[in-house]
Amino acid sequence: MKTTGIRTEQSISDDLSRAYMWLSRHRSRTVDVHHKGWRLAFGIPMSAARAIICAVSLHGEDGSEPVLGGVLRVISNRADEAGSRLVFDGRSPARLDPRVARPVAAEMLGVIAERIATDDPVAA
Repeated sequence: MKTTGIRTEQSISDDLSRAYMWLSRHRSRTVDVHHKGWRLAFGIPMSAARAIICAVSLHGEDGSEPVLGGVLRVISNRADEAGSRLVFDGRSPARLDPRVARPVAAEMLGVIAERIATDDPVAA
């Protein structure tokens, strides 16, 4: 069975610097999302003038094969607009049906956006 690409986007009110600090704080670590029974694993973020790119995978609470895996990008909106855009491009190694995987990916972005906005990005 062929896996289909999954793409979803979400606007966030935070800027690139806050998102980069948060992703850097969680690089090579997992973040538990207890109310969902998920664990998010992040790679090492790389930044450019108007974007950040970072590997991300979503695991169930059993920690087995990723449900979703791919690239998270944080893209700055134009200078005249506040905020940024989160973009996930990936696949489902667990071979979820795309009709199921896309809403899960969108929900994952929502959780990441909430964490970036509410976590203290410089706390140890």
